[in-house]
Amino acid sequence: TSLDVEIICMGINDQFVGSLASAAQQALIQGLRCASEQQQCEQQQCEQQKGGEPSQLDWQRPMAILADVHGNLPALERVLAVLDARGVDQILLLGDLVGYGVDAMPCIRLMHERNAVCIRGNHDHYIANHGAVKIPMSQSAKQAADWTLTQLSDDILAWLGGLPLKLEHEGVLALHGSPCDRTFINGYVYEMTYEKNLSWLKEHDMHICFHGHSHLQGIYSIVSGDERPICRETVQDLSKYEHCLVNPGSVGQPRTGEPGADFAIYDPISQKIELLHESYDVTPLLRRMRQADMPEQLLKRLVEGF
Repeated sequence: TSLDVEIICMGINDQFVGSLASAAQQALIQGLRCASEQQQCEQQQCEQQKGGEPSQLDWQRPMAILADVHGNLPALERVLAVLDARGVDQILLLGDLVGYGVDAMPCIRLMHERNAVCIRGNHDHYIANHGAVKIPMSQSAKQAADWTLTQLSDDILAWLGGLPLKLEHEGVLALHGSPCDRTFINGYVYEMTYEKNLSWLKEHDMHICFHGHSHLQGIYSIVSGDERPICRETVQDLSKYEHCLVNPGSVGQPRTGEPGADFAIYDPISQKIELLHESYDVTPLLRRMRQADMPEQLLKRLVEGF
């Protein structure tokens, strides 16, 4: 698949060193990408429609870090209202703009209007490929994703499929899943995996990894060589951490036990981050989800925050 080709190419870039590295890399990558006409077309599509590059972010100014919006328009609107009030006009979205919710297109439109830098998540990838990919997904998630697929145009599906799998900038890595996972969209960072992922950051000399996927707001870190469990303090100074895994939480479907919308604001200069939570009226959204015949489990999660 096109995802497999992208992963292999990224691995090649990480493996070659020396004076002949550039030529060797390009020869192998070109051979892989030209293996079939379909792969060539997908690569061109990705270059034309990818969601953003690190250069589009001004790393001298604060930025919002969002993840897992999942087609939840009222939650996203509430978060954007807070950002406007705070004067934060940059957005880095860590994937899964769609899925679960019933407002995929309005959420996509808002992110376009805000010039958000977007990364591809597993739900984005599944929907962009019309479900014809192997993505671990619950039955309720698949039902919502299949419904969302029917609501989006081919152009929008192509845009979702062209979003980058990861972004890097001077010791900062941004992706949807986990750095240890070669797909970048399926692996989770949580209590059973954070130590392995922190070790990966240390081995690859990466200070910060912004990620989503688990819907659990918080930061795992290494301090004085010791791996620290998740910390959910509202304000944290990332410069005090040798390496850290930062999850801003889910805008559209938090799973911390508190319903609402989770997100973060990061200042690259001070390296301080705020882990924020906002409430909103979920009642109209629940009504529309029932009208779309969404699984009751998805509605329950919005009410209970699990």
